[in-house]
Amino acid sequence: MITTLALNTGSTFPNVTIPNFEMLGCNFRIVSGATFVSFSVLVTDDQRAGWNAYAQQNQNFYFPSLAADTEQRIMQDERLGYDTNASSIDLFQRNLGQEDADAIPSATFKEEADGAASADSQHHRSLQQGGEQNPLYTQFAPFIYNLEGTTMQIPEPGSGPYMPVWHNSPVIPIAGLLKQNVLDQPAIAEPIKTVLATKEAVIAGVDGIGGDTQADEVGVSIFQYFLQVGQYRHDQEEFVVDPVSTFHYPVFNNFSEAREIAGVLSTDIYWRLHFKASLNDELKGIICVIENTRNQTFSFKLTPDDVIYVGSEDRHDSDFDDMMFEADMAEYLNSTKSAATQSYTSVGFNHAYANYKIRVYPTSEMKDEYITSEP
Repeated sequence: MITTLALNTGSTFPNVTIPNFEMLGCNFRIVSGATFVSFSVLVTDDQRAGWNAYAQQNQNFYFPSLAADTEQRIMQDERLGYDTNASSIDLFQRNLGQEDADAIPSATFKEEADGAASADSQHHRSLQQGGEQNPLYTQFAPFIYNLEGTTMQIPEPGSGPYMPVWHNSPVIPIAGLLKQNVLDQPAIAEPIKTVLATKEAVIAGVDGIGGDTQADEVGVSIFQYFLQVGQYRHDQEEFVVDPVSTFHYPVFNNFSEAREIAGVLSTDIYWRLHFKASLNDELKGIICVIENTRNQTFSFKLTPDDVIYVGSEDRHDSDFDDMMFEADMAEYLNSTKSAATQSYTSVGFNHAYANYKIRVYPTSEMKDEYITSEP
């Protein structure tokens, strides 16, 4: 879709902006179950000055995109009978913390909640204000940047390549997300560099915003906000730092055999939400153990109405070792390759960087439910 847009409009990467990304991204999130999707464009050092100028001239697409996303969310809530206060400043403060919320002008939240933002509104002006406000939240950087600490936007050093974020779904009122170089973020850089080197899709290990690894404070806050304004906003319990894996897929500059990578789409597998889609009354208690080749192992317990993160390591009861069922992601994807499952331009899946296995075990609760002394 992104490649088609560029070709049909005569645009040349990296100077490509995707109209209605908030709508396209929402459709993707609903179909995939992901909590977010973002597009980062590949910029070489030779292209850096030109792209910085292009981004400065075109960055205001963000405001109508934010307004449209907010308006669609509020209209959907009204159609479905939800409380439309779900986008208020109170919800934001409760989930990101008073300290973060205080850094952002209150006008931002009022208009975000009302769905009334526009490029000429007070919302626009308040996001552009500087002063004591956190620039990550309140203004665009004038260049591709990285973070010094958690707030200071500094020009990205080095000779490239760079991958600044250009689109996100859902759209949140944090202007500083745009132009941040993802190749400066260690948890993201390594798998994306593998995408660039192999032209294959990569699923990363659990880093940065999930599992028992050290969570990045800003990353957790932003991810938390994605959860609260995305499709899980009405039934998503308070975020706990349990396993989240990111998935990265290459975007190309054309459809020929000589095509080159022009950017990367990144999304996530929030494992607790992924397993929630499988809940049913027959699940009287099973343990799912997720293991990857990055030496990470996590366990969940599934009941008829909930998914509970048990913790790191394999937490199943060894009494049920002989009842284990295992699925290997690489084996599954290889076994299902066919014209019915792949498009003309599908890329390979890089299993060398990270592969996942899921093992399923019964529990004593399931045993008690189904084993009886009656004939």
